[in-house]
Amino acid sequence: MPPKVEPPISQSALAQAIRLSTSWAGVLRKLGRDVGAANYRQVQRAATEWELDTSHFTGQGWASCPVEAADTSFTAKSDERNLHRASAALATAWFLLRGYMVSIPVEQARYDLVVESDAGLARVQVKSTITRDRNRWIVNISRQRYDKGVTQNANGARIRSVYQPGEVDLFFIVTGDASQYLIPLTATNGVMKPTLDAKYAAYKVA
Repeated sequence: MPPKVEPPISQSALAQAIRLSTSWAGVLRKLGRDVGAANYRQVQRAATEWELDTSHFTGQGWASCPVEAADTSFTAKSDERNLHRASAALATAWFLLRGYMVSIPVEQARYDLVVESDAGLARVQVKSTITRDRNRWIVNISRQRYDKGVTQNANGARIRSVYQPGEVDLFFIVTGDASQYLIPLTATNGVMKPTLDAKYAAYKVA
């Protein structure tokens, strides 16, 4: 099959393509040419000869020319208000990337994930927080339980309590700045809202 012969480039067409692009790859696409080294050299030589301004390009050379942003259907920015919904997926990805298989309980359970570990299966409760106090994250790791002996409120006869040994083994915590902690239940010392300060630094995993 004979090689494709590209038509000559006009100065006006090249000038317009350069003006509307931020990279040589973008120029080639606007000219309807294959993005390849030969075409790149051709348009660069022509631009140099005609003294066309490319100072607005964001790349330097062929290898570093960025692919221009494509139009997509996803324009929303990351929002920390969605952290609660995303935290279980982030925890799952953390374990899977390290080769540990993750299971999700079929029925409602005190834990969110069952994860393989070097010491066997571990029950993991996933928590997230966007609450700060003096630049330190505070996370609520309590649970609600039913207590018929208390005065009912808007939640009924439900009170906050700590998780007990045998209910969960680990907390996977995701904070508003995307930091991640893997904290054993035993390290929380029965605190319902621990502050993630220096004493938890050793448990920060990302």
